Amino acid sequence: MNRPMKSADSRETEAAAIEKSEVASKKLFFKMSVNVVISMFLLGIFLYLV
Repeated sequence: MNRPMKSADSRETEAAAIEKSEVASKKLFFKMSVNVVISMFLLGIFLYLV
């Protein structure tokens, strides 16, 4: 009786961990895209001034 509960628990924690990692990767991707946009913007201003 203990084993199925443990496996269910581990499955739940695994799903939660996967969800967390997906959210983290989405946040990281968002940060990276924002950084790329900002750097391109600054580069464009720099090239425009030069």
